[in-house]
Parts: sequence; C-alpha cells; structure tokens
Amino acid sequence: MDEAQPADDEPTFRDVGEMLEHLGFDGLDDLADYFADDLDSDVSIEVVADGYNAPAIAIVLDEYGRGVEEPFPMTLREVWEDLYDIEAECQLPSHLEFLAYDIERVEQIEVEVELDEWISDPVLVEAIGRRLTASGILVQYMHTLSYPYHRRMSGKATVGEWLTARVFKHSPGVRVSLRGDRSMTLNEARQLDSSYPLTDFGMEDRFEDPAEDSSKIVARVPRGG
Repeated sequence: MDEAQPADDEPTFRDVGEMLEHLGFDGLDDLADYFADDLDSDVSIEVVADGYNAPAIAIVLDEYGRGVEEPFPMTLREVWEDLYDIEAECQLPSHLEFLAYDIERVEQIEVEVELDEWISDPVLVEAIGRRLTASGILVQYMHTLSYPYHRRMSGKATVGEWLTARVFKHSPGVRVSLRGDRSMTLNEARQLDSSYPLTDFGMEDRFEDPAEDSSKIVARVPRGG
C-alpha cells in the first residue's frame, strides 16, 4: 500500500494538544471515545515517545489487546486507516470460522477455511479486496467473504464445479480444505467420513489450466470496496 497522503484541506497535527483543540476535546479520554464510537472495541490512549524520541500517541483496541503507535506529525485519516486495519486483522479468524460454519450448514460438507497467503500478484491482491497495512499486515476486506446460499448445490455437481461456482465466486482470496477431490461429486463428498484425508483448494483450482495467468483471473474476480 502506498503511504497515505493527506488531502490539501486535511490538518496535520504536530502534537496531541493541537489534535484535541481541533476536535474540541478536553483530554485523552474524550479522544479515546471519539475513536471507539466508530470501532467494535473500546480504545485506550496514552502519550508516548516513538523509537526516535519523537512525540507520539499509543492507541490500543482494548477488546483485542492490539494497537498502534502514531508519531507526530499525523492526520486523523492516517490514524483511522491504521485502526481499521488492525481491527479487520483481529476479527478475521472469527469471520473465517463463521464462513466455514455457513458453508457446512448449507452444503453438509465439513470444511476448513483460511486466508490464502500465497497470493502475491499486486493486481490480484487488490481485486480480491486485500491490501497491506502501513505496518505490513495483509488485511482482507471481510465484506468480500460470504456464502449467500440457503440451499445446497445439486449432488450431481463436482467438487471443482462447486468451488468455482460458489466458494471462490463469493469468497475470493481464501483456501478451503475438505474431504474429496475436484472430480468427486458433491453426493460422494458428503458421504465421506473423517478417515478420508483433507485436500486443500485455492483460487488456482478454479481453472482447468493451471498456467492461466493472473491477468485473466482478475477479470473474473469481483472487486472489494
């Protein structure tokens, strides 16, 4: 991700006092409430010095025990972007568990779902709703991951057809592990017990020709917001 550049009319604050004055707050508790109002976690803030002894504020998302150190000068937009990125990264494991549950509930197939860390093509990463945070964390926009079906797919369809038509269509950028192989029908896969090994499938498994390049993949993947 390119370094965020403030808009021409966006103020850059040299210290916490300037930020508090701009927002009309009396202290750090008010500033913490300001950030927490738009997040899923309470926030705690303290004034610190960064590694170069420059003035900074340390902001922690209390629910996750994770935070960021923001050195001055800074803009509010830069702070918001980092907080959103941290919260998204913290929430992703739970979101993937819910996604796996939705797939299992509808399809009656046991699955494990994880983020596909092997995707590195920058254009493809952007297309599937993923980006690097300022601190280098790979963040998936969670609203791009869904399973919007209420009826299971026909048992005559193959595992490969199901992955392409449903899983990777609505949840690009994940890897799915399940019992079965591409050519097996869903009816056959649904009858397998825990003695059958799990097989791992990623977005490359959407295509018959594994040599198909990422420029063709991008055209088929919905963009995240």
